[in-house]
Amino acid sequence: MNQTVRFIDFWEGFIPESEKEILFSRIIQKFQLVLTEEGIPDVIIFSIFGEKHKDPCFKHSRKIFYSGESPLNPRTPSFDWLIANNAVVLSMTKNNHPNFYRLPNIVRANWHGTNGIYDLERASLMMPNHTKHAIFIARNSKAPERIKFAKKFMERMPLDCPGAVLNNMKIPGDQRMKNNHLIASEYKFFLAYENESVPGYCTEKIWWAFLGRSMPIYWGDPEIYDDFYQGSFINRQDFSSDKECLDYVEYLSNDDDEYLKILNNPKVKNHSLFSLSEPIAFLNKFLN
Repeated sequence: MNQTVRFIDFWEGFIPESEKEILFSRIIQKFQLVLTEEGIPDVIIFSIFGEKHKDPCFKHSRKIFYSGESPLNPRTPSFDWLIANNAVVLSMTKNNHPNFYRLPNIVRANWHGTNGIYDLERASLMMPNHTKHAIFIARNSKAPERIKFAKKFMERMPLDCPGAVLNNMKIPGDQRMKNNHLIASEYKFFLAYENESVPGYCTEKIWWAFLGRSMPIYWGDPEIYDDFYQGSFINRQDFSSDKECLDYVEYLSNDDDEYLKILNNPKVKNHSLFSLSEPIAFLNKFLN
């Protein structure tokens, strides 16, 4: 007998069965879930944009929590609440509890061109034909670490900022949030700074650079080398200061051989983490 499912407390415009929602549409198909928008379903899948999931009417519904936000986001349900309600968790949180699955947000959907993660590693290539120096794309103005670094970068080297933060240019056709990996491909360097530094919290930004064959300048997850090889990108956290990091960027700007060596180094250390089949297998014991 098919199970019914309701998606609750997601952001406006969320369509779980759409082609963009790679993971959720696969979950619906794999487990033959029947979508409903009312009543008490067998399963609720909920996020952080509301508290409807706490309604007592869902007491006996199986619960799956999803978040692509920082584990420190204050709207995230507490660990105690999740465990007390036997919720299954798909998020970037690193937690050894059997109900938790660490899910990078780019596995869930196509984040402006990140579908290419499934065909990332390639043979060594010649120097890309970058026509521009560096780019910074951000819309969250409440991330002081990356804004500080971007401003220091702009004092020393050209930096295009087509996003809402530090905006200094427009991309023709207003494409700044579409196919960002193609935008990255025009640039030698890509500022891939997270909103904050939290273990496991690594979003789509570094992937836009990798897929566009631009050099990521990364800051964020302090355990990033669990997932990616050291020496395949610039990690700000490897340097003692912004100045030291920017000195290294300038050095790579003028040494094509060293730049290309880093660009062609193996990137993904933990391939299973970015697999669609792994979260499906994890959910199998809860939905079958």
